[in-house]
Amino acid sequence: MKYRLLIGSVILLALGYGAFWHSAANRAETLVKDGLDALNAGPTKARAQRIDSQGFPYRLQIRIDQPFLSNQTTEPQWSAGAQRLMLFTHPWTPDHMVAEGTAVALGLGALTLSAPAPKASVVRGGGFARIDVDFGPVHLNVPNSKNQPMTADRMQLHLRLADHKADSEASNAATQPPSSDALLQEERADIAISLTNLALGPFADQAPDPVISRLELHGELHGRLPTPVTARSLAQWRDQGGTIEISDLALIWGTVRITGEGSLTLDEQLRPLGALSLTIEKPGLLIAYLAAHGWIDRESAPYLREGMEQIATMGDGRAMRLPITMQDGRIFAGPFPVADIGPIAGGR
Repeated sequence: MKYRLLIGSVILLALGYGAFWHSAANRAETLVKDGLDALNAGPTKARAQRIDSQGFPYRLQIRIDQPFLSNQTTEPQWSAGAQRLMLFTHPWTPDHMVAEGTAVALGLGALTLSAPAPKASVVRGGGFARIDVDFGPVHLNVPNSKNQPMTADRMQLHLRLADHKADSEASNAATQPPSSDALLQEERADIAISLTNLALGPFADQAPDPVISRLELHGELHGRLPTPVTARSLAQWRDQGGTIEISDLALIWGTVRITGEGSLTLDEQLRPLGALSLTIEKPGLLIAYLAAHGWIDRESAPYLREGMEQIATMGDGRAMRLPITMQDGRIFAGPFPVADIGPIAGGR
């Protein structure tokens, strides 16, 4: 008799878990489909060829075939698509999701990025969301590359930002509005980007080395940036005190080494405005390369190079500290104007 009870309990437990899993899978599918519908109700267009759930009984897996998002009304325009996107989680850990993409392609204006098999992890908790993306090997097309991509062996992106869903749930129970300090803290995002072995491709001519071994940037984005990202939303972000605080910039490029920090925002014409403090080893090689490609004024480049090399020689002979400022649409290396810089977005 007791064996029958045991077997019956196991069967009921299995049936209950199966019902729970399928209910969770149906909710997840509905959330994805409703999300696409919500996007299509606005300026963003979204589609997917197929959405279904898999993975029973150990995990919940959502398969999305041919997902594609785009917004042609923003400046710059953007798009994101993939051959396939797989989302993984467990019913008992809904705050942790893993994603795997196949043939992912991203576009922002004239900039495009493609990655054959990127992976991402999203963890929510404590009022924050952490997003870690390992793109793996990537191809980058940038303006003036003439469709000859730059490649990198690995690209990684890490974000830690306020979880506004958790914030709103917490604020429903609060009787007092948040203080200005608390609001500012909630609008901060930690950002880290790294590229390994970035081959310059069409931009390798006269470079210190055809491959940038390592490029890393760590910083903080202050101020909530309204979406979609347009000239209007960028102006709102700027007017509300939005800044990008760069705490650590590092570049290893042949014999050239650059480290630095700084702070950036936008001026009234949406041109970069701010200052960087850089330490540069072999600054002459960098100046010669930038001048060869027309990215700084060719006529002033020899004087700038000579001045930098003299300053480096006065120090330890290898490195020099150089203040970089961006204002009034120009980039200054110390007191020298070296390049013009335009708005990062046009139109409102």
